[in-house]
Amino acid sequence: MKNLFILLYFFSLIAITKNISAQTTLQAGDIAIVGYNTNLGTICSPTHQSDDLIAFLTFKDITTNTEIILTDEAYLPITGTNHIFRTGGEGLVKFTRTGGTIPAGTIFYVAFGGATDICGTGTNVCASGWSTTALLGSNISGLDFNSSMGDQLFILQGTFTNSGTNYNFVGNFIYAITTTGVWTSGGNTSSSNLPSLLNCLNFNTTNRLQARYISVITTNTRSGHLTNIYDTGNWASMVTIMPACPTNLNFTFQGLPASIVINPEPTNGNAGADQNICQTTTTMAAMGTGTWSLISGTGTLSSNTNRNASVSGLSSGVNIFRWTASNCAISEVKINVGSTVTPSVSITSSPVPTSSICQGNSVTFTATAINGGTNPSYQWQVNNVNLSTNSPTFTTTTLNNNDQIKVILTSNNACAVPNTATSNVISFTVSPLVIPTINVTSNANNNTICQGENVTFIAVSTSGGTAPIYQWFVNNVSVGTNSTTYTSNNIMNTIDVKVRLTSNAPCLQTTNVIDSSVVRIVVRDCNVYSLFIPDLFSPNQDNANDKFKIEGDNSVIKDFEIKIFDRFGNMVYQSNNFLETKTNGWDGTSGGTSQPTGTYSWQIKGSFINNQTLDYKQKTKGNIFLIR
Repeated sequence: MKNLFILLYFFSLIAITKNISAQTTLQAGDIAIVGYNTNLGTICSPTHQSDDLIAFLTFKDITTNTEIILTDEAYLPITGTNHIFRTGGEGLVKFTRTGGTIPAGTIFYVAFGGATDICGTGTNVCASGWSTTALLGSNISGLDFNSSMGDQLFILQGTFTNSGTNYNFVGNFIYAITTTGVWTSGGNTSSSNLPSLLNCLNFNTTNRLQARYISVITTNTRSGHLTNIYDTGNWASMVTIMPACPTNLNFTFQGLPASIVINPEPTNGNAGADQNICQTTTTMAAMGTGTWSLISGTGTLSSNTNRNASVSGLSSGVNIFRWTASNCAISEVKINVGSTVTPSVSITSSPVPTSSICQGNSVTFTATAINGGTNPSYQWQVNNVNLSTNSPTFTTTTLNNNDQIKVILTSNNACAVPNTATSNVISFTVSPLVIPTINVTSNANNNTICQGENVTFIAVSTSGGTAPIYQWFVNNVSVGTNSTTYTSNNIMNTIDVKVRLTSNAPCLQTTNVIDSSVVRIVVRDCNVYSLFIPDLFSPNQDNANDKFKIEGDNSVIKDFEIKIFDRFGNMVYQSNNFLETKTNGWDGTSGGTSQPTGTYSWQIKGSFINNQTLDYKQKTKGNIFLIR
């Protein structure tokens, strides 16, 4: 419960804080008068004879707590920067906004003068959503827009002090109106003058009693409305108040809308182009004749009327100056003063550069710029060779091993010194694409065995990776274990053996699963389909092993040839007749000459009747030793 109370208290503080709004700072022309009636008695009753009703149009949001000063004291012409009003017993009243924000484009109303009939007994100044306070004395009742001899009204925002003989004012002139038809110039202290700042921000009426602006829909820009308001041709003398005898602030001027559309001022108008600079001084570039005024920021102009005035003392950030032309057109120029900055840029990649990639993989590089400005340019390089890409990202599929990638940033920030920066370098280990292979061999001679023998098969692979998987198949039936060898025992019939490799190697160009070629093991009945070839004989006429003879079943032999060579490669014996070699054999002579003791080699060719190759112990070549 305690935590809930703290939370509710916290949110209540937020709500209170939101309701305490900073006041709106108003500049010349941010508020204009669009309707007035200085003698309500002419259309209502004599009791309202001195009641004054004023309609204001605001071009800026007026927030809660905003203070606006109204005075009909006379303005005295002086030199210098101070402003002086005559202390003539006229009104000097501060209006403080107590209601919600009044949006730009809204028309709002106040009443003063003999307005007790409207505002209530004892109250001479009132307005809906405003509180009023007399400044520098009890002169709230002195605020009276006099219709009998003419009068003036100033809208101000600032501070008044009393010097004893005059009021000193420091602040902003916003708007002014006179019912005399003219503003008095010179040093005539019995009449009011007009500050030069308000030359285009005032209205000189020709009707002291009442008038209203009738051109509110001919333009939607602030300067357009102010220009039209300044033109007396856009005003009507007759005003109808609704209701005819208003009370309790329920009056409006018939024909004035509640609000109008206010579009933003055109940029880069007669005031010149906006500037982005790094120094605290610059030169203006307005067009035509007119008057400069500072709207926000700081800056001292060499002349308020020189369109090419120099300005110094600019503050960091945006400084806004208004150029009010002699034809009452208003435009503004923004001078953005920035501090000298150093641009920098860094790049990252996806995948990250610590990864090893395969040739042809896609890699995206992303540049992150600091102080790059609003539209920086990017020059990507691979091995210091420029690419055509001008983008904060760069994607490629053609990286080679150890290629060096970086980017050069060119900042368009006006205060960038220098205006270029080079990023870090990223390189990758790029592995080539590989194709896995698998091959199988056996320990059987010519892949032929006798019935009942065992055979071991050996798999030899390439690009199998760090953990290849081997699956053996005998006659397409999976056998064996995950091993590079497989042994088949007691083989009785011909078998086909292969192995399947599953590679986990990176950068495979093809599938990671491949089969070897088939190794066929041929089985024969070695008891029938076999020969015997001796490895020694002694032709010494002792009737014991005097001839080289081959043993075997003549009926199972289809083709036969035997050749015997000495150690010099000379053929010393040849026969194509198995029976003759089996019966008579070689007697150790050649051409009638006895051959010397030594080692001789033999070769046989042919086949058994089952088309198996003729061999001896699965060999078709061998040696024999002749002993004398």
